[in-house]
Amino acid sequence: MRAIFIFAVIFLTVFQSANAGGDLTNLQGIGMARTYTAIARGINSVGINPANLGYPDKGTVTFNLLNFGTKVGSDLIDLDLYEKYFTGDKNGDPVFLKDADKRKILEVYPSGLAQTGFNFEFKLLSFSYQHSTVGGFVVSVIERTGVNFLMPKDYVQFLLYGNPLGSRYDFSKTYFNSMWYREYSLSYGRRIPRFIFMKSMTAGFSIKMIHGFGFAELSRNNTHFTTDANAKIAGRVDYQAKFAGLDLLREESDVEYSPFPKPAGSGYGIDLGISGFVNNELSIGIALTDVGAIMWKQNTYENSGNAAFDFDDPRTAQEQLNNLDTLLNGTNKPIKNFSSGLPTVLRIGAAYQFDKAPFINKFPGELLLALDYNQGFNNLAGNTTKPRFSLGVEYKPWKWLPLRTGVSLGGVDGFNMGFGFGILFSFMDIEFATENFDAAISPRSISRASFAFGMKIRI
Repeated sequence: MRAIFIFAVIFLTVFQSANAGGDLTNLQGIGMARTYTAIARGINSVGINPANLGYPDKGTVTFNLLNFGTKVGSDLIDLDLYEKYFTGDKNGDPVFLKDADKRKILEVYPSGLAQTGFNFEFKLLSFSYQHSTVGGFVVSVIERTGVNFLMPKDYVQFLLYGNPLGSRYDFSKTYFNSMWYREYSLSYGRRIPRFIFMKSMTAGFSIKMIHGFGFAELSRNNTHFTTDANAKIAGRVDYQAKFAGLDLLREESDVEYSPFPKPAGSGYGIDLGISGFVNNELSIGIALTDVGAIMWKQNTYENSGNAAFDFDDPRTAQEQLNNLDTLLNGTNKPIKNFSSGLPTVLRIGAAYQFDKAPFINKFPGELLLALDYNQGFNNLAGNTTKPRFSLGVEYKPWKWLPLRTGVSLGGVDGFNMGFGFGILFSFMDIEFATENFDAAISPRSISRASFAFGMKIRI
């Protein structure tokens, strides 16, 4: 039992300490619970759907003054569970868990995995130019960093139940990824010949040059152990983690932190998109974003361990524990250049301008309804393979005051409620948004939080 406890604690410590995305700066979309594929315009089209640059935005020239977004959250955060089971009773005495309590704690793993993540996005520069005939252009420089960590419930199940005879614990679905990179992009969109059933259509693309500054990923993990009917504990530690760039974790590292480091890797990416109007009020869009890769070349190394273990002889228990400790810490060694992907996403969306509907004679203000489907193709930081659906609403009682909300289902979060608003002057937009407004409504159940802010000038 002591050996397995050490195993679990060290394993968790190793992988969590190794952990130190672009739709976080689209204020309109975030306020509508990240619903944006068919409605993004101008600067907001970058990273979402470049085809939308083919449709006019307010102003000929637009550039951002300040634009950032951040999001943090974890399935493991539950304030009610923490206060009920981990802070003692009303007298401060320890709470002893019953089987029903343990099952309640394990319910925080919705599909057997708990996901923890952090993402931050900052637009260092974004400049757009639109021409009614030629189309729209955007030049952008965007900083992105993020962490994604997946932890199987077997860790907590072991801590709650121990290792009874006949038990098996499998940690192979443990995964983490962390990236920090800067994206330089040129985006273009314009009108194209329409299909016969469409009123108009546009197509667009973005070409991206990527500078990578830091990368970490658990690239292989087949770790498990069992306790048989004779109380023999046997298993295997088998993992490989790759690292590149900034490395502030290794004691022997001579790399110092800098906000403007030398790139540790470089690569390229593209976004492709098509949009169109079926009629005056109904528009659709589809885009494939962040298709590409980064080749990591500087300070590349791996940490790995691969060996079987068993505890069946009390006379050699201490020696076995020492060997397991060494194995869990793994071995560091330099490796050759390696590549990693980008957080590739397929985006499909539709939008309906309700106030322009043919059955509406007069409507107080403007009302936009939008629906999105997003499908990621990997679990890299800022991404997930879990599909996400969202429905967003933007209402303008006056043209200068957009009020936004929406709900999303699936993805990392399960259920989210977005909220946002802006003040749109003739020459400047100021906007605020969150896709986790439900945290403000029910703070005790908060597991994720997000905030985004943007200012842009129009000429």
